[in-house]
Amino acid sequence: MDGMIHNLYAADVWGAELKTLLSGMMIAVVCSYKGLNAGGGPEGVGRAVNQAVVISFALVWVFNFFFNAIAQGLNPNLMMLR
Repeated sequence: MDGMIHNLYAADVWGAELKTLLSGMMIAVVCSYKGLNAGGGPEGVGRAVNQAVVISFALVWVFNFFFNAIAQGLNPNLMMLR
């Protein structure tokens, strides 16, 4: 516990919380949109699920890259080895 208290900053916790919240919202929006606009019976639903997974993965990957770049630029303590 002592090591965690000395090495964990508030920016670590808040950054992780914010990134998780925003990633979840992006996934929810993409999957809801694809699910509500699926057509063509079971085949269309399968296609919509596949598209939702691929789009969500790509969005989260790109978002993660930019979020980390911005977070590390605003708070250089995140880049230090502790």
